[in-house]
Amino acid sequence: MKLSTALSFFILLFIANAVVFFKRDEFLFTKQVSYADLYPKIVADPIKEIKKINDSTLQFELINPVAGNVTWFLKEGDQTDSFKAVHPEIKAGIGLRSYMLSSPFYKDSILARIEYVPAVASKNQSPGLFLYRMNASSKTFADVLDQKYINDYLSISPEQRSDLLKIIADSVGINAGMGTVEKVKKICRYMGKKIRGTGNKVDDSVLALNPFKQFEAACTNKVVDCGVYVRIFDLFASAAGVKSRMVEMRSKPKNVAGSVHEFNEYFIPETSEWAAADLTFKIAASYNASGKLLNAVELKNNAPNDSSVIMLLAGSDSLTQKSFAEMGDVFFDLYGREKDLYFYETTADRYNGNAVKRIKNFILPVHWYTIYSDTHIIDNRNYYIKALLLLLLLASIMYLGFSLLLRKNYKKYDRI
Repeated sequence: MKLSTALSFFILLFIANAVVFFKRDEFLFTKQVSYADLYPKIVADPIKEIKKINDSTLQFELINPVAGNVTWFLKEGDQTDSFKAVHPEIKAGIGLRSYMLSSPFYKDSILARIEYVPAVASKNQSPGLFLYRMNASSKTFADVLDQKYINDYLSISPEQRSDLLKIIADSVGINAGMGTVEKVKKICRYMGKKIRGTGNKVDDSVLALNPFKQFEAACTNKVVDCGVYVRIFDLFASAAGVKSRMVEMRSKPKNVAGSVHEFNEYFIPETSEWAAADLTFKIAASYNASGKLLNAVELKNNAPNDSSVIMLLAGSDSLTQKSFAEMGDVFFDLYGREKDLYFYETTADRYNGNAVKRIKNFILPVHWYTIYSDTHIIDNRNYYIKALLLLLLLASIMYLGFSLLLRKNYKKYDRI
């Protein structure tokens, strides 16, 4: 290849890579998740170990058992037996059967599907005791929640943390014995009273602040947007002992500027559920006709004309109710079944400019967030195009460098 041709090829590759860089959000490696991934079944009393007592009996050793023997009920089909034990056992019957272990001392039941094949039962099937399926987790709440969704709380200074905890106790009125939903309601009421300056265009000076400083700026009527609301809620929730995560929707709305909307979900350990909160629309909680709190997926997928869902809205130091159908055009512009949800595993790296992770995320197949979609399969075609362009650019640079080096050596040889 002529040097001029290689140089032209390099210039084209450089321009292509520059375009990719400036549109890098469209070329990031992504991971699609299922509803079960986002909202796994977490039992209050997870299993530490499953022990085989004999050829037909399994013992389920709990991580945090109640002290002493308690009453357990073992149900299989129409038959229910009771026994007393610290750690429950299932003595399996021959064949593939389903069992339910329950106790009034524990919130959750253990559902297990077990196959027992005695050594003398069949010459055509290997004998043994096989646990096919179980609803109980081997992880605690802390295991599941702490491995993801790291927030901004540790990014503020110790002095700001001290001031925040004082606000939480004295102004918001939260104490350690309060339930999770009640804590969130109080936070949203406080935000509804303190933060009034909202809008689509946020001053860059506000975006550059840490979340505590953003809260102080918002209290002085500085304009804030949904992204700032997310960080402030996350900060206050963390200080109150509530786990939350950031959720983002991308769309092409008709009634508002911009194409991204962000809100929060918070985890309720009392019921093992996630619930959505959206301070931009003053939403502290939303309840369906059965009284269940809606999570992010349920909220976005709810039918616009559904009046049975009640929205709990934070006004100026009070909570009011409105039906889902009354939420208005701007809300329904942003929410809808066709919208994809982006669940960020950390708000800190997204906003605080961790350069090393940004470079790593740009080059390597690692993800900033996980995506939930009801309408299509997410692929990583753009990421692999970016990777190919980067490799070709690197190869082009090496080829040009090698060619120039050879050319220099040839000239040197000619002079000799």
